[in-house]
Amino acid sequence: MKYKAMFGRYQPWHDGHAWLLDELLEDPSTAVWIGVRSVSVDERNPYHPTQVVENIKAWLVENRQADYLRCHVAIIPDISGVHYGRGVGWEIVEHVPPDAIGAISATTIRAGRNDET
Repeated sequence: MKYKAMFGRYQPWHDGHAWLLDELLEDPSTAVWIGVRSVSVDERNPYHPTQVVENIKAWLVENRQADYLRCHVAIIPDISGVHYGRGVGWEIVEHVPPDAIGAISATTIRAGRNDET
């Protein structure tokens, strides 16, 4: 089975991340690899990567139980970019969210504000 990948800090996992996951899960023949970047805990990253993995797995069980086995969540190095040569057999695809989803901000969520903009 081929995987589609999404990488992020997920500090915290929110509806914008869920929207992208749903986009990737539309193809029933693929699975999704969610790479949680290994970042140090600080003001911008209040959750340790192991906490993030557990939070995402719990969210999957609660909200996407039917797709749980199609998702692999793992800690990855703190990547600064994705680079590739020609003919590697995969592509980089941008998914542009609707305005309401694109306006969601983890920074706002961490600050405890309800406006999510």
